[in-house]
Amino acid sequence: MSWYSTKGNKDEFVFSTRARLARNITGFKFPSAMTPEESNSVLSEVIDALEPIISEYEMYDMAEITPQKAGELTEKHLISPNFKNSTLKRAAFISKDETVSIMVNEEDHVRIQCFSAGLNPKEVLDKANKIDILLRERLKFAFSEKYGYLTSCPTNCGTGLRLSAMVHLPALTLSGAEGRLLRESAKQGMTVRGMYGEGSKAPGHIYQISNQVTLGVTANDIYEKFCNLLQSIFDAEQSIRDNIKKNISPELYDKIYRAAACLKGAYLMSSSEFLSLQSFARLGSYIGICDIDVEKLKKLWIETSPCNIGDLTPQERDTKRAEILRRELAS
Repeated sequence: MSWYSTKGNKDEFVFSTRARLARNITGFKFPSAMTPEESNSVLSEVIDALEPIISEYEMYDMAEITPQKAGELTEKHLISPNFKNSTLKRAAFISKDETVSIMVNEEDHVRIQCFSAGLNPKEVLDKANKIDILLRERLKFAFSEKYGYLTSCPTNCGTGLRLSAMVHLPALTLSGAEGRLLRESAKQGMTVRGMYGEGSKAPGHIYQISNQVTLGVTANDIYEKFCNLLQSIFDAEQSIRDNIKKNISPELYDKIYRAAACLKGAYLMSSSEFLSLQSFARLGSYIGICDIDVEKLKKLWIETSPCNIGDLTPQERDTKRAEILRRELAS
């Protein structure tokens, strides 16, 4: 069962948690300076190093998979948006339950990503560290006593760790308090982005919060700051949700009811409309004014994304998405 089909800790605020480790192999240039032949050598070394656990993974060669399949993996956050678009030899090793993705020759030679539903930073960090230890026993990673693990982008040097959470913050956003969220995150060495990372937007009031600093800090420092910041954000979000529940305006009440009704009864539904409507429906469910299965909404978010829904025309996708929503949310 994929992580997005399971219930998670604090899932009233958090869709998922991810730990990502960036590593590079000594003796090879960074991917940005490599030739296709050199990238093929890197991939071969990683395949050999993964041999003890490789049977647990599906290998996706970016040169061989279709744009449709690459889109599916991107929508599940298992590969980065432009990972397929390169002359380098690139591959992703993805676990059968889709909780682990190991990208080879992305911005760095190796990027280990581990996912979990809800808020589980310790679980994903422990899982990523186990894979890192396995690879370090078989590969020599570029490391400096002064700068830690060496990475293509200087902002990833040090631990090479990015700890992130995909969070749903409708109350903070609707109240106009997201600016405070950005300022507080920056003070704590964290950053707030859209759900597909740097440069992306935050539709459906969904944000990705991650550490910005990796140099001069330990993984434990990152973990503690990450947990403390998220708890303060959740407290602020819950406080505003409580206030909304006590003093809800007729306009917001109407938006929530319309959202739930459209999700259960529309004939056409675009992906952007779904993200907006599910946000209001989730908020309504958590403040107790509408009845909708939020666990199904989380699963349907991935399963009805444009590429995951199938190789269809835009109108066919919108028709099929609405049909799936009517069927799943009616039961």
